[in-house]
Amino acid sequence: MSRRPFRAAALHFLVRRFVKSVDGNCTYREIEEGTGINRETARRICHRYGYPIEHDRAALPPPVMAVDRFMATGRTFSRNSY
Repeated sequence: MSRRPFRAAALHFLVRRFVKSVDGNCTYREIEEGTGINRETARRICHRYGYPIEHDRAALPPPVMAVDRFMATGRTFSRNSY
């Protein structure tokens, strides 16, 4: 048994209160500044409880458009025949 059984609950409460107050529009750095909890601990708490943090939202890769071989090479003999 842990020597501090309520420490995890207190850290969770602090992170949850901060994240809910800004509606999840924050980063781990801002959580650290606002609560005094280091970033790694805040990251683990957010992942464990499923809080969507701005830093976690992966940017979508840019869309790749299919290009005709004619457009890519500029040669008429490479053009697709439809």
